[in-house]
Amino acid sequence: MIVRRGWMSLFPKIESFDDLIGRKSNYDSIRTWADSWSRGIVPSSNPAIIIGEAGSGKTTLADLLVREVGLDAVFHNHDTELKHTFVNGRTPTFFGKKRAVILDDFQYTHAREWKIVEAEIKQQSFPIIVCVEHPKDVPWHIRRGALTLSLERPSEQMLEKYLSRNYPETDRERIREVARTSSSWRTAILTLLSSSGEHEIAQTPRYPTRVGNAEIEAIFTGKHPDQDFKNHPLALLSAAEYNRADPDVLMTANMLHSRSWEADDLTRIAKAYMTTLRTPTSDPTPFRKRQIFGSIRRG
Repeated sequence: MIVRRGWMSLFPKIESFDDLIGRKSNYDSIRTWADSWSRGIVPSSNPAIIIGEAGSGKTTLADLLVREVGLDAVFHNHDTELKHTFVNGRTPTFFGKKRAVILDDFQYTHAREWKIVEAEIKQQSFPIIVCVEHPKDVPWHIRRGALTLSLERPSEQMLEKYLSRNYPETDRERIREVARTSSSWRTAILTLLSSSGEHEIAQTPRYPTRVGNAEIEAIFTGKHPDQDFKNHPLALLSAAEYNRADPDVLMTANMLHSRSWEADDLTRIAKAYMTTLRTPTSDPTPFRKRQIFGSIRRG
C-alpha cells in the first residue's frame, strides 16, 4: 500500500523551496542527489538523511524534493511491513515514473528494520530519504555513507510571510505575534488556528524536541531543559552505566527508581535526580545490552 501523508496535508501547503528554506544554496547538494536518481544515475551516497526538530518541515521538504525532480513519493506507513514499502519503491507507476521511498519519523525504528534498510541500500534500486530528529537516531554504519542535511528553524520573517499569504483575513499584528513566538511551521499554524487573539500568547523558551538517544545525550551533557524525560528510567540508567557515570550517583538514582512506587511524589523526584546524571561520553548503549541495569560494561 502506498501512503501519502504528512502533517502539512492538514494545513495550507508549502509549495516551493522559497517558502521552506532561507538560502536555497544550502539544499543544492540534496537536490543534485535526487536529480541524479531521476536521470537513472546512482549517486555515491545513499540514503539521504534529513534531520530536524518536530514541525521543522522534514516531511514537506522530502516531498517537495521528490516531486521537483519528477519522481513519485512512497511514504512508509508504520503499520505496513517495511519490505512491502520497498517493493513499491522498486515498482514504477502506471505511467512509468520512478519512485523514491520516504521513511518519515524513523527515529523510533528497531534494529531489525534498520537491517532491512541496510540491505535495500546495497541493492541501489531507488532513492531512500530518511527523516529523523537527531543524527544519532540513524545507526553509524548507515549514516557514514549517507548524504545528510540538517534543517534550521524557520526565521520569524519566513513564518510571517507564510502565514500572511495563507491567512490573509487574519490581523497582521496577530500574525507577527504568532511568528515571533513560534519555533516551527507546525507550532505557528497550530497556534494561529487554536488561539482566538483575545488572549496573549505566552512566549516560552523553545527547546529542541529530543527522543531516544538524543534525549539521553542531552541529559548527560547538561543540556536537557527539564526535570522530566520520555525515555524509560532503566534505559537512562543503563546508558549512564555504559558511559561511566559516577557510581555513587548512579546507585542513588537506581535506588530512587526502584522505590518510586512506594510514594506518589517519589517518581517525580527520582526522574528529576536522574536528569543530573553526567557522563564523559554519551554513546548509545549497544542494542542487545539494554535489558538489565547492572550488566553493561565497556570492554
